[in-house]
Parts: sequence; structure tokens; C-alpha cells
Amino acid sequence: MLLGVFIGGFIGGFVGGFIGWFLGGFIGLLLGGFIGLLLGGFIGLLLGWLTGDDGDGTQPKPPFAPSDPLINKIQTGEFYLRLSFEVVSAVLCQENSVYLIKWKGDQLHKYKLVDSNNNPIKICNKSIKIQQSMHQIGVTENFLVLADTSFTVGIEQIINNLLVTKPLRQLFRIIPSQNNSIYIVDRKQLEDLEDVEEYKEVEAYKVEIPREISHFIVDYYDNNGQKITLHAAHICAWDIAQWLRKGDKLVPENHEIPDDLLGMQIGEMDISLMGRHVIDVSPEKLNQGKPEITSTNLSCNTFFTWASGLYTYDDEQFPGHTPPEKLDKIYWSSLGLWEELTTKFMYDQYENYEYRTIELNKVLELAKKGIPSCLYKLDAESLTIEDYYKFPRSHIGFSPQFVPKEGRTGSAPDGGSGSYPDGDSSTDGYIVCVVFTPIEEVDRTSSRTLF
Repeated sequence: MLLGVFIGGFIGGFVGGFIGWFLGGFIGLLLGGFIGLLLGGFIGLLLGWLTGDDGDGTQPKPPFAPSDPLINKIQTGEFYLRLSFEVVSAVLCQENSVYLIKWKGDQLHKYKLVDSNNNPIKICNKSIKIQQSMHQIGVTENFLVLADTSFTVGIEQIINNLLVTKPLRQLFRIIPSQNNSIYIVDRKQLEDLEDVEEYKEVEAYKVEIPREISHFIVDYYDNNGQKITLHAAHICAWDIAQWLRKGDKLVPENHEIPDDLLGMQIGEMDISLMGRHVIDVSPEKLNQGKPEITSTNLSCNTFFTWASGLYTYDDEQFPGHTPPEKLDKIYWSSLGLWEELTTKFMYDQYENYEYRTIELNKVLELAKKGIPSCLYKLDAESLTIEDYYKFPRSHIGFSPQFVPKEGRTGSAPDGGSGSYPDGDSSTDGYIVCVVFTPIEEVDRTSSRTLF
């Protein structure tokens, strides 16, 4: 392991120094060499630990020791990797904050998010961190809602089909958090700025929601700034940033992944839950800096809610009308549960999953039988599945889109919360999906299925 540290530090220092000299002369040489030495030393330490021992025949102990060996290695790698980035960030003094950008058709207005205790929300900082990814903004009458969703993005995503993919994958792996940080911003703080070259600091209020979330949606109506209703699919024990790679093994037979499935979305290790969360954002709570979840409703269905991640709903906007105040029906698509997508890597990662609904070996039994991909209509308040369509076996539906029927004239008189003159606004249309099909069925024409 010491040899790995020495070699990694030497190579890292040499490469970093060369790049630094090329870009910044002598000062760049010193700075680049120092940073390269640190990163190379840490990486060498990790590679030595992953592949060797301490010299006395014993495996070195990581900083923390959970029960699962793979989790142990992954978390230790993440620890040292993040520590390296902390050191680099401190040396370069680079800011890495979260900003909101407002655009009204002319100038861009920039707002820096700070938490309710006035600590900047940063990625590589000891204050609040966006550790995974943030790719959605929910909008209510008075608030913006952002989420640190369970879609991890990092160096591991660029490593694929290399001879050393497996150890590098373990080294750079970042396990998705099983909880979600939700940030709430009062829209009244986002007034136009006189100097668009500057930014304004605005408060973001944090609340934690258990179980992974990839996508969410909120009701526009927030009871005059008193509550936020958040709808989400909890993608339990499903690492959606992963895909099938060479070197992966299927469970339980430990078979190789077929070449024609490489690059496909990886399978889940528990059933997804439909969630409806009501968050108290009254002035009293926000003055304390502590929004509070006052009610949570969760549901699942063993026939339909396997890897439910993408949704659509009737969101058509008409001139002179506001968005629907409350969501009525939401259409979700699910991946299904397939033996061909169930890997040993994910089995090990989620073997001791905290929020397990279905026992892991039972999940494998169901995967062997196969559960089809589905599109289903969910009542947003009761979380009951009112209708569904099962895709044919070996077909997977993705990316649903709501297409309103021709001839619709506008939203309901009360702004969208009531019914249409010609029928139910939330079902008056079609759902269009992208569908993965077996290779032998692929041709150069398109087809459609109506139901």
C-alpha cells in the first residue's frame, strides 16, 4: 500500500506540475505539482488498499466499517475522494455555490442561495451540500421548491468498458443517499435587481424527506403561503444513474450480461412507493428556519409500481389562466422488474437497505418471473391506481407525455381546479410514450398503440 502511495504521489505530482507549468508558468508548476501530489497520494492509497494489504497479511481498516464489504470500500473511496476535493478547493479558494437565475425576457437576475442560518449552500464546503444532483424546480404561488435528488453524478459515470473498470468503479463510486434534502425559497425574495452584474443572497429553507426521489411535482396552490403539497415517486433501492456494463454479473446465477443489454437501465432492488407529502411553510415555521412535514401518505402496488420514475399530467397552459391549483390525476411509467437487469453489484449495494418494503430474496423471485413495464393513472390525493396499461413482455415504456385532445378550448372557470365543460380536464387527452422493444422487432418505421 505504501508503494501505491509513493507511485501515485510521484505520478500525480509530475503530471500536475507539467500541466500547471504549461498553463501558468513557475507558479502553476508549484501549485499543480502540490495538488497532483495530494490527489495522486490519495488515489495511490486507495488503490493499494483495494488491491493489497498492510504487509502483515491483514486487510487495512477503513475509516468506518459497515457490515457489507462492498459498501465499506465504496464509502471509504468516497471519503478520501471528497477529502481530496476539499483540499483542492481550499488551495484554489474556488467558490462552488448554488444560484437561482430569473429571466423575464430581458436581463438575467442572479440569486445566491443561503440556508436559513445564512450559511451558503455549497457542494465542496462544510455547510449545506448538494451531494447528488438538482435538475428540477417546483413552483407554487409563493415558493420555489428544489430537491437534492437521488441521481448521483461523478467521475464514475465516465468510466466504462475499460480493463480496470471494476476497481475504478469501486474507487469513485458514490452511493445515492436514501434521504432527500428539499430546499424551499420564498418567491418574494426574488425581486428584480438594479445591477444585473451583481447577485443577491436569498434564504433557502431545508426539510428532509426519507426514501430516494428522482422526480417530483408540487401543487401550485399553497394555501396562501401556509403549506406545500409535494408528489413524488420514491425509487427505493434503485440507483438510476447506473447502467449495465461489461463485468457486471446477474444474480443469483452470476451470469455475464448479454452484449445486447449493455447500456440498459439497471434494475431495482425494492418496490417503488408513491408519495404525497404536505410541508408546513407558515411564517411561524419559516421564522424558525424549520419547515415541517405535517403529513405523509405512501402507497405501492406489487403489480405496477416497480421502478416508477417518470410522470406526466395535464399541464396545458392557456392565455389568461393560471396553472391548475391542485393536481388531480398523475400518469406514471414504471420500468417493471426483470431478471436480465438484476445485477450482483446492485444486490450488494442494497442488501442492507434501510427502508426495505419487500424482502430482497423475494425481489429476486419476482424478477425471475418478470413483472411488465406499466403506465398507470394515479389519483393524486388518495394515491390509488385508477387505471393502467401493461406493456407487452420485453417492452419497456419511458418518458410519458400528455397530449390534449383536439378542440379543447381552455381551462376550467376557476383556473383549472374544477371540471371541463366537455369532460374531466385531467384525462381529456392521450399519453405518448417512448417504448424499448426487442431487437428482432425493430424496423425503420414507427408504430402506435391506442388504448
